[in-house]
Amino acid sequence: MSHSSKIKTLKNSFLSLALATSSLCTLPSYANIGPVPTPDFTTISIKNLVAGYGSSAISSNLMNTAPIGDDLTIAINNAQAAYLLYPSSPLVSPLTQQLLTQSANLDDNSSNVLAFTWNPNTKPNPNVEQNPLKSIDINSLLQPISYNDTEAAEAKNVINALGGALTPVNTVNLNQLVANLNGDKATNLKIKLSEKPIQEYLSSLRNYLATQSVALSNLYQLYAERQPIDPSKADPAVRPALKALSNQTQGPVSLLKLENYMATRRILDKNWYRNDLIHENPATLQRQEVELLAENLAESYQTRMTLERLLATMSVLVLELNGNERAQLQNQAQNINNPTQTLETSG
Repeated sequence: MSHSSKIKTLKNSFLSLALATSSLCTLPSYANIGPVPTPDFTTISIKNLVAGYGSSAISSNLMNTAPIGDDLTIAINNAQAAYLLYPSSPLVSPLTQQLLTQSANLDDNSSNVLAFTWNPNTKPNPNVEQNPLKSIDINSLLQPISYNDTEAAEAKNVINALGGALTPVNTVNLNQLVANLNGDKATNLKIKLSEKPIQEYLSSLRNYLATQSVALSNLYQLYAERQPIDPSKADPAVRPALKALSNQTQGPVSLLKLENYMATRRILDKNWYRNDLIHENPATLQRQEVELLAENLAESYQTRMTLERLLATMSVLVLELNGNERAQLQNQAQNINNPTQTLETSG
């Protein structure tokens, strides 16, 4: 290539770079706050920075807003917003109760009151008796995000039904077992505890109660999240949000309702986009992004705690399944160690 050709090529490159720079400067942008500035390569146009919120915008008191007619579409009262307001569909509970009525022939309401709401340890509740099927419907526990008194009673009835609270397990009173024996009571108790049937009984009892505690703890965790918060006993860090929610909504406020408010207060606010996203300057929006990231971190931690409960529950289920293998293993070991006794039993 000749020397003149090189110079011509270099000139064409500079011309292309100049045209590209000029075209970039004329592109519309949310940061436009006036006439398009001429590129100033000595100062790099630092007065018109967007992310840094340049001094030109500050001095002229202008906001970096979106062009007219270029608004984002934030659908209000759509399916997502409806789901956020109602984590469990209002139709789920009636459909469930309809299926229960058909599958178990539960058309007699007076009989249902006795069957599903009677409890020897509590007084009759007329509000609960109006719909006795709610006392056996899992949706009574999960659907409300904040219980009133009737809903709390129905949710507790569901937990009691699942846990078999009306029929407690008969247990052995070891002190009474050795009370009528001759000799020292402590010595007799040690002898009893060394017997294999007693040891097997105590092992089964501990396993049963520990397994019950896993399920009941999970259910009461869901129940406690929906219990109304007493403002006087609430954590000081929660009181401002609790007060704001109390002023905007009706009914009792629970931890779950408070979390629902924190998660939906923007998407359900018709003025959020108009006032915040359009008219706020980038610096304020960036601060809001940091706040949202902090809220997401808190939600991630809550998810992690829920996953820990799921992990514990699944581990217990595995141990329960493995317990059946243990019983078979013990029987096999006994058959091998005592073959004559096995033959006598089979004969």
